Amino acid sequence: MTKKNDARILELKKIVDAKRERLGNYDSIAKFNPETNCVFIWKNEKKNIRVLREDELPFFISLFHSLVVSAEAQDLPLADVKMDGNPVQGLLKDCKTRYYSLIKAEQLRDLQRAEHQLNELLSEDKQTELKVDALEALLKGDKE
Repeated sequence: MTKKNDARILELKKIVDAKRERLGNYDSIAKFNPETNCVFIWKNEKKNIRVLREDELPFFISLFHSLVVSAEAQDLPLADVKMDGNPVQGLLKDCKTRYYSLIKAEQLRDLQRAEHQLNELLSEDKQTELKVDALEALLKGDKE
């Protein structure tokens, strides 16, 4: 029975690895290079894109997108459409970047939790086998 479960767990770990590879790693999240200073005033309150929560960002993405679409409809140069000195198009891009990085970070955390749970479910014999295989590959030079 444990061999059957171990096989299923290893298959699930492959799925986790594939999803992690598709998402990338945390390095791309840490490299947030905004186009603006990320600060604007909304309803007499200073807002900073870097500290907005995941549930707040979609509203501001929609707001900035609406302003960009409206400016384009009025044939206004986008460079002239600003909010507190920042180009609205830049604020939109920064909000989107921050929002998607928060989502990606949460997805990576979920994958880490799943992988940890899967590792705990593996039988002790299978865990030992995997560790020995990894050491063997390292000593033989198969692993870079």
